[in-house]
Amino acid sequence: MLFRSDQGSSLIGGYTNDLAAQMAVKLPVVVFGDHTRAIKYIDIPFAAGADGIKVLEPSEIYDPKAFYWFVSAIRLPEKGYARHFQYLRASDMPLPPLNEQRRIAAKLDTTLASVDSCRQRLEGVATLIKRFRQAVLEAATTGELTREWREEHGHKYDWQQRRLADVAEARLGKMLDQAKNFGEPTPYLRNVNVRWFAFDLSDIQLMRLAPEERSELDVCNGDLLVCEGGEPGRCAVWRDPDSNITFQKALQIGRAHV
Repeated sequence: MLFRSDQGSSLIGGYTNDLAAQMAVKLPVVVFGDHTRAIKYIDIPFAAGADGIKVLEPSEIYDPKAFYWFVSAIRLPEKGYARHFQYLRASDMPLPPLNEQRRIAAKLDTTLASVDSCRQRLEGVATLIKRFRQAVLEAATTGELTREWREEHGHKYDWQQRRLADVAEARLGKMLDQAKNFGEPTPYLRNVNVRWFAFDLSDIQLMRLAPEERSELDVCNGDLLVCEGGEPGRCAVWRDPDSNITFQKALQIGRAHV
Protein backbone atom coordinates (compact mmCIF):
# COMPACT_ATOMS: atom_id res chain seq x y z
CA MET A 1 0.00 0.00 0.00
CA LEU A 2 1.19 3.53 -0.86
CA PHE A 3 0.15 6.81 0.64
CA ARG A 4 -0.99 9.57 -1.67
CA SER A 5 0.31 13.10 -1.52
CA ASP A 6 -2.03 15.81 -2.76
CA GLN A 7 -2.17 19.62 -2.58
CA GLY A 8 -3.42 19.69 1.00
CA SER A 9 -1.28 20.71 3.95
CA SER A 10 -1.36 17.21 5.49
CA LEU A 11 1.42 14.84 4.50
CA ILE A 12 -1.00 12.01 3.70
CA GLY A 13 -3.92 12.66 1.37
CA GLY A 14 -5.12 9.04 1.16
CA TYR A 15 -3.90 5.56 0.24
CA THR A 16 -3.82 3.27 -2.79
CA ASN A 17 -3.18 -0.43 -3.36
CA ASP A 18 -1.97 0.29 -6.89
CA LEU A 19 1.78 -0.13 -6.51
CA ALA A 20 2.24 0.85 -10.15
CA ALA A 21 1.13 4.37 -9.16
CA GLN A 22 4.36 4.93 -7.23
CA MET A 23 6.13 8.11 -8.32
CA ALA A 24 9.34 7.30 -10.20
CA VAL A 25 11.53 9.82 -8.38
CA LYS A 26 14.76 9.79 -6.41
CA LEU A 27 13.88 10.29 -2.76
CA PRO A 28 13.80 12.51 -0.78
CA VAL A 29 11.73 15.05 -2.74
CA VAL A 30 9.77 18.23 -2.09
CA VAL A 31 6.12 18.26 -3.15
CA PHE A 32 4.60 21.64 -4.00
CA GLY A 33 0.85 22.30 -4.31
CA ASP A 34 0.46 24.44 -7.41
CA HIS A 35 -2.89 25.87 -6.28
CA THR A 36 -2.47 25.76 -2.50
CA ARG A 37 1.27 26.59 -2.15
CA ALA A 38 1.55 23.72 0.38
CA ILE A 39 5.12 22.40 0.64
CA LYS A 40 5.98 18.92 1.94
CA TYR A 41 9.16 16.91 2.46
CA ILE A 42 8.73 13.24 1.46
CA ASP A 43 11.36 10.56 1.95
CA ILE A 44 9.30 7.35 1.50
CA PRO A 45 7.60 5.90 -1.62
CA PHE A 46 4.32 7.62 -2.48
CA ALA A 47 1.75 8.15 -5.23
CA ALA A 48 0.33 11.40 -6.59
CA GLY A 49 -2.98 12.14 -4.93
CA ALA A 50 -4.26 14.65 -7.46
CA ASP A 51 -3.33 16.79 -10.40
CA GLY A 52 -1.62 20.05 -9.55
CA ILE A 53 1.30 18.83 -7.46
CA LYS A 54 4.85 19.55 -8.55
CA VAL A 55 7.55 17.14 -7.42
CA LEU A 56 10.93 18.81 -6.94
CA GLU A 57 14.04 16.59 -6.89
CA PRO A 58 16.96 18.52 -5.35
CA SER A 59 20.19 18.37 -7.31
CA GLU A 60 23.41 17.08 -5.75
CA ILE A 61 24.51 20.59 -4.82
CA TYR A 62 21.75 20.70 -2.18
CA ASP A 63 21.17 18.74 0.99
CA PRO A 64 17.56 17.49 0.51
CA LYS A 65 16.30 18.74 3.89
CA ALA A 66 18.03 22.10 3.49
CA PHE A 67 16.49 22.33 0.01
CA TYR A 68 13.06 21.80 1.59
CA TRP A 69 13.64 24.56 4.14
CA PHE A 70 14.94 26.97 1.50
CA VAL A 71 11.86 26.36 -0.68
CA SER A 72 9.60 26.79 2.35
CA ALA A 73 11.16 30.18 3.08
CA ILE A 74 10.30 31.63 -0.35
CA ARG A 75 7.54 34.23 -0.18
CA LEU A 76 4.99 33.57 -2.90
CA PRO A 77 2.08 35.84 -3.89
CA GLU A 78 -1.45 34.76 -2.96
CA LYS A 79 -3.34 34.28 -6.23
CA GLY A 80 -6.32 32.32 -4.92
CA TYR A 81 -6.85 29.06 -6.80
CA ALA A 82 -4.56 30.12 -9.65
CA ARG A 83 -1.33 28.23 -10.27
CA HIS A 84 1.68 29.36 -8.27
CA PHE A 85 4.54 27.19 -9.53
CA GLN A 86 5.51 29.85 -12.06
CA TYR A 87 6.38 32.19 -9.16
CA LEU A 88 8.29 29.51 -7.31
CA ARG A 89 10.28 28.56 -10.39
CA ALA A 90 11.28 32.21 -10.93
CA SER A 91 12.44 32.67 -7.31
CA ASP A 92 16.06 32.83 -6.13
CA MET A 93 17.38 30.41 -3.51
CA PRO A 94 20.51 30.57 -1.36
CA LEU A 95 23.32 28.10 -2.03
CA PRO A 96 25.58 27.78 1.04
CA PRO A 97 28.36 25.16 1.14
CA LEU A 98 26.96 21.66 1.51
CA ASN A 99 28.29 21.15 5.06
CA GLU A 100 26.70 24.40 6.16
CA GLN A 101 23.42 23.36 4.52
CA ARG A 102 23.41 20.22 6.66
CA ARG A 103 24.05 22.25 9.83
CA ILE A 104 21.23 24.66 8.90
CA ALA A 105 18.82 21.79 8.24
CA ALA A 106 19.66 20.06 11.52
CA LYS A 107 19.25 23.30 13.48
CA LEU A 108 15.92 24.07 11.84
CA ASP A 109 14.65 20.56 12.51
CA THR A 110 15.43 20.94 16.21
CA THR A 111 14.26 24.55 16.61
CA LEU A 112 11.01 24.23 14.67
CA ALA A 113 10.16 20.98 16.43
CA SER A 114 10.32 22.99 19.68
CA VAL A 115 8.12 25.69 18.12
CA ASP A 116 5.54 23.09 17.07
CA SER A 117 5.58 21.62 20.57
CA CYS A 118 4.99 25.08 22.09
CA ARG A 119 2.15 25.72 19.64
CA GLN A 120 0.45 22.47 20.64
CA ARG A 121 0.75 23.40 24.31
CA LEU A 122 -0.69 26.86 23.66
CA GLU A 123 -3.62 25.33 21.78
CA GLY A 124 -4.25 23.16 24.83
CA VAL A 125 -4.12 26.23 27.09
CA ALA A 126 -6.69 28.01 24.88
CA THR A 127 -9.04 25.05 25.29
CA LEU A 128 -8.58 25.08 29.07
CA ILE A 129 -9.25 28.84 29.21
CA LYS A 130 -12.44 28.38 27.21
CA ARG A 131 -13.64 25.64 29.55
CA PHE A 132 -12.73 27.71 32.61
CA ARG A 133 -14.62 30.72 31.25
CA GLN A 134 -17.69 28.56 30.64
CA ALA A 135 -17.45 27.14 34.15
CA VAL A 136 -17.20 30.62 35.72
CA LEU A 137 -20.09 31.86 33.58
CA GLU A 138 -22.23 28.90 34.63
CA ALA A 139 -21.39 29.48 38.30
CA ALA A 140 -22.25 33.18 38.00
CA THR A 141 -25.56 32.62 36.27
CA THR A 142 -26.76 29.84 38.60
CA GLY A 143 -25.99 31.63 41.89
CA GLU A 144 -23.08 29.38 42.89
CA LEU A 145 -20.54 32.19 42.49
CA THR A 146 -22.22 34.31 45.19
CA ARG A 147 -23.64 31.53 47.40
CA GLU A 148 -20.89 31.94 50.02
CA TRP A 149 -21.43 35.74 50.07
CA ARG A 150 -25.16 35.25 50.65
CA GLU A 151 -24.52 32.87 53.53
CA GLU A 152 -21.97 35.23 55.15
CA HIS A 153 -24.43 38.14 54.98
CA GLY A 154 -27.44 36.21 56.18
CA HIS A 155 -29.24 36.05 52.86
CA LYS A 156 -30.87 32.64 53.00
CA TYR A 157 -32.81 32.78 49.74
CA ASP A 158 -31.98 30.77 46.64
CA TRP A 159 -32.29 32.09 43.13
CA GLN A 160 -35.54 31.58 41.33
CA GLN A 161 -35.67 30.17 37.81
CA ARG A 162 -37.66 31.57 34.90
CA ARG A 163 -38.09 30.40 31.35
CA LEU A 164 -36.60 32.74 28.79
CA ALA A 165 -39.94 32.95 26.96
CA ASP A 166 -41.56 34.32 30.14
CA VAL A 167 -39.13 37.21 30.57
CA ALA A 168 -37.98 38.04 27.06
CA GLU A 169 -38.89 37.71 23.41
CA ALA A 170 -36.49 35.98 21.04
CA ARG A 171 -36.23 35.88 17.28
CA LEU A 172 -33.81 35.25 14.44
CA GLY A 173 -32.50 37.97 12.19
CA LYS A 174 -32.96 38.61 8.49
CA MET A 175 -32.02 35.93 5.96
CA LEU A 176 -29.63 37.15 3.29
CA ASP A 177 -31.22 36.71 -0.13
CA GLN A 178 -30.24 39.19 -2.82
CA ALA A 179 -33.10 38.04 -5.04
CA LYS A 180 -35.74 38.70 -2.38
CA ASN A 181 -34.34 41.45 -0.18
CA PHE A 182 -35.31 44.98 -1.13
CA GLY A 183 -35.42 48.39 0.47
CA GLU A 184 -32.76 50.70 1.86
CA PRO A 185 -29.18 49.47 2.39
CA THR A 186 -28.89 49.00 6.16
CA PRO A 187 -25.85 48.06 8.28
CA TYR A 188 -26.25 44.68 9.95
CA LEU A 189 -24.52 42.48 12.50
CA ARG A 190 -23.16 39.06 11.50
CA ASN A 191 -21.98 36.12 13.55
CA VAL A 192 -18.38 37.32 13.24
CA ASN A 193 -19.26 40.72 14.74
CA VAL A 194 -20.45 39.20 18.02
CA ARG A 195 -17.56 38.31 20.35
CA TRP A 196 -17.69 37.23 23.98
CA PHE A 197 -19.38 40.11 25.82
CA ALA A 198 -18.35 42.65 23.16
CA PHE A 199 -18.78 43.55 19.50
CA ASP A 200 -16.24 43.85 16.70
CA LEU A 201 -17.57 46.58 14.41
CA SER A 202 -14.50 46.85 12.19
CA ASP A 203 -16.21 45.04 9.30
CA ILE A 204 -19.88 45.97 9.08
CA GLN A 205 -21.71 45.11 5.85
CA LEU A 206 -25.03 46.25 4.37
CA MET A 207 -28.25 44.43 3.51
CA ARG A 208 -31.45 45.76 1.96
CA LEU A 209 -34.30 46.17 4.43
CA ALA A 210 -37.89 47.27 3.77
CA PRO A 211 -39.22 50.07 6.02
CA GLU A 212 -41.90 47.81 7.54
CA GLU A 213 -39.22 45.37 8.68
CA ARG A 214 -37.29 47.91 10.71
CA SER A 215 -39.52 47.74 13.80
CA GLU A 216 -38.88 43.99 14.14
CA LEU A 217 -35.25 43.84 13.06
CA ASP A 218 -33.67 46.99 14.46
CA VAL A 219 -31.21 46.24 17.28
CA CYS A 220 -32.15 48.18 20.41
CA ASN A 221 -30.21 49.26 23.47
CA GLY A 222 -30.05 46.35 25.92
CA ASP A 223 -30.67 43.61 23.35
CA LEU A 224 -28.81 40.35 23.85
CA LEU A 225 -27.36 38.94 20.60
CA VAL A 226 -26.45 35.25 20.59
CA CYS A 227 -24.54 33.32 17.93
CA GLU A 228 -26.26 30.23 16.54
CA GLY A 229 -23.33 29.09 14.39
CA GLY A 230 -19.54 29.09 14.63
CA GLU A 231 -19.28 29.16 18.43
CA PRO A 232 -22.91 28.64 19.53
CA GLY A 233 -23.81 30.64 22.62
CA ARG A 234 -21.22 33.40 22.14
CA CYS A 235 -23.10 36.54 23.08
CA ALA A 236 -22.96 40.22 23.93
CA VAL A 237 -25.37 42.94 25.06
CA TRP A 238 -25.84 45.88 22.69
CA ARG A 239 -25.26 49.20 24.45
CA ASP A 240 -26.13 51.99 22.05
CA PRO A 241 -29.49 53.81 22.27
CA ASP A 242 -28.97 55.67 18.99
CA SER A 243 -27.78 52.91 16.66
CA ASN A 244 -29.12 52.28 13.18
CA ILE A 245 -28.30 48.62 12.72
CA THR A 246 -30.04 45.28 12.17
CA PHE A 247 -28.93 41.62 12.36
CA GLN A 248 -28.84 38.56 10.13
CA LYS A 249 -30.33 35.10 10.60
CA ALA A 250 -27.13 33.59 12.01
CA LEU A 251 -27.87 35.56 15.20
CA GLN A 252 -30.65 35.17 17.75
CA ILE A 253 -31.80 38.25 19.60
CA GLY A 254 -33.22 38.34 23.10
CA ARG A 255 -35.17 41.39 24.29
CA ALA A 256 -36.35 41.62 27.89
CA HIS A 257 -40.03 42.27 28.57
CA VAL A 258 -40.62 45.67 30.14
